[in-house]
Amino acid sequence: MDERSFSFESDLIPKDRYQMSQHGFRQFSLLGSGRLARHLHHYLKLLGLPFVSWSRVDDPGAVHLPAAVENSSHVLLAVSDSAIAEVAGPLRGSARVLVHFSGALNVAGVAAAHPLMTFGERLQNLDWYQRIPFVLESGTSLAELLPGFPNPTVSLSADQKTLYHALCALAGNSTHLLWRKIGAEFESMGLPREVLKPYLHQVVENSLSSEDFAHPDVPSLRDPNFTGPVAREDWQIVRGHIRSLACRADLLDAYSAFLRLARSTGITLPKDLQ
Repeated sequence: MDERSFSFESDLIPKDRYQMSQHGFRQFSLLGSGRLARHLHHYLKLLGLPFVSWSRVDDPGAVHLPAAVENSSHVLLAVSDSAIAEVAGPLRGSARVLVHFSGALNVAGVAAAHPLMTFGERLQNLDWYQRIPFVLESGTSLAELLPGFPNPTVSLSADQKTLYHALCALAGNSTHLLWRKIGAEFESMGLPREVLKPYLHQVVENSLSSEDFAHPDVPSLRDPNFTGPVAREDWQIVRGHIRSLACRADLLDAYSAFLRLARSTGITLPKDLQ
């Protein structure tokens, strides 16, 4: 059975079926073949929710798209951001609930449910998927958009989405590149990159501590979880760092951005470091 016609039977308990029927749920149509679609496909199976799948890889002319959504109450557009409006076009105007997963876009006639998570190549277990928060547009609910999903949610106004997504990119994508680069530098010095793991895990734990969230406006200078020579104002060490990075322009740029960010939190930098 190919991807266009794949179906998965539900084993929901009667109570779950009743609650979902209150939102007119019949089944999902999952559109897409990329990494997110692959994870959603796996998650839907783990949840025991009924769905069919369709992909433009197997159906470039979208000939089979009408059949793929015919019996579905909810259509999940797990396609690239640039393709959402095009794929959704012929589906608008029906009674179906259309949902996309972009964190940045507002698409007319299509609701948004952004999973705040990074998805790698490896599929995960049910508990991992159920802990993913979904960021919804104000005025919508997960029960309406993704009936049967037990995930936590938060709401965001449409005009804040671009900034929200930029912050996500800084928090996840930029650190991914930075940490990979630093891991490669460690290896070039004969150190295994795995030795960084305990340190990086603790950095994340400290950064997300409840104390920090309770006092988000406290300057980093007073933040007990912000450590290192900049926090201690040990500028001779910082100058040594800068000299050591002189031949690594990308890391030097990252370090300079770090100093500017520290300055914005209230740390006073010497003039030669500003």
